[in-house]
Amino acid sequence: MKKNVLAVLGILVAIILLAKISGWFLNYSEKTNTIINSLMFIIIGIYYLIFGIALTELKFKITLIISGIFLICMSFLPNNIVLSIIGIACIIIPMLLAKYSKEFKIKEN
Repeated sequence: MKKNVLAVLGILVAIILLAKISGWFLNYSEKTNTIINSLMFIIIGIYYLIFGIALTELKFKITLIISGIFLICMSFLPNNIVLSIIGIACIIIPMLLAKYSKEFKIKEN
């Protein structure tokens, strides 16, 4: 089941990426760009929730789950510079934790 969910999310990421790229050439309306951006943050939040649930170390689990929930909720809140800064932090902090964490290190044989 987990593979099916990740496959569906991968397809959605590809569609959103194509929509973002095609937006450069087709000049979508502001409302369409807002919808695409909202979907992008929702998908990133869902990924963070899934990986947060799968982790074993509590501090990483809590960080990813809180970041995922905030990114999903941010899509439904009005645009605000403070929320945008927190949203950027919610995207970057889990990536930095993954980079410097021993749990995410690939073991060399």
